[in-house]
Amino acid sequence: MRKYFIILFIITLFSPLKLWAAELYFESNSSQIQVGDVVVVNLFVNSKGDDINAIEGTLTNSGNLQLKDVRDGGSIVSFWVSKPLVNNEPTHFFSGIIPGGYQGTEGLIITASFEVMHSGQASVNIENLQVLKNDGLGTGTVSLAIPWVSKVVEGLGKPKTVDVIIDNILPEKFTPTVSRSVDLFNNQWFVVFSTQDKNSGIDHYEVCEGDFDCEQASSPYLLKNQKLNKDIIIKAVDKKGNERVAIIVASNISNNYQKIALFVIIMLILVGGFVIYKKYHVKRL
Repeated sequence: MRKYFIILFIITLFSPLKLWAAELYFESNSSQIQVGDVVVVNLFVNSKGDDINAIEGTLTNSGNLQLKDVRDGGSIVSFWVSKPLVNNEPTHFFSGIIPGGYQGTEGLIITASFEVMHSGQASVNIENLQVLKNDGLGTGTVSLAIPWVSKVVEGLGKPKTVDVIIDNILPEKFTPTVSRSVDLFNNQWFVVFSTQDKNSGIDHYEVCEGDFDCEQASSPYLLKNQKLNKDIIIKAVDKKGNERVAIIVASNISNNYQKIALFVIIMLILVGGFVIYKKYHVKRL
């Protein structure tokens, strides 16, 4: 998925840059931490007056921290090309798009939870940061990321844990779209989808096609049934298991493309008739 987002950045390499046009910073629920604590760190963006619509970078953490969870509930990013993966590595790549853009000082990007594994100085930062303006040109900016730093101390009592999130609300409604392009999947049919969950965040998507088994998927998703003669069901599942379902009815897909095909045929007939008329008219003259 990363290659699709990188394409978006290529045109920015030779664009004029404005210093510190956007600033990423962290806020934490803990001023002091100890071994065993689970620390919640929120990553925000201050666009510094600019209208931005894309962010890419690598979330990094010191060796005495271990990433346990990443949530995007309430995030300004509604289309993730690549979410930060929860693993034991100290680096976690991410890239996301903000349809419609964002302009403000407290735009939440992600909420990350880290477990403190041992003593020393703990830190979280963003490396290889790139931010794009919402100007229709993909103009890049040189942006600043301010790290979060804290020293691990002893004798603070019982280790802190993360509060359990109560979430009985479905992810937001969304409308998936079937399309195809010569630049993607060899011009085969695919479906594009995205939504948000303001509470626990989206955990995953599932795609169900006709007689095929449902499977976890990311957008864009290459359709197995290239005939488009079966309904397509897209499920958005949040981290608490709440599901939002969107259905693309097969007849609607075929009807839309039948209309397009009919329009093309009519245009060809009109153009052909005009050409014949011109030739006949010229001969008579």
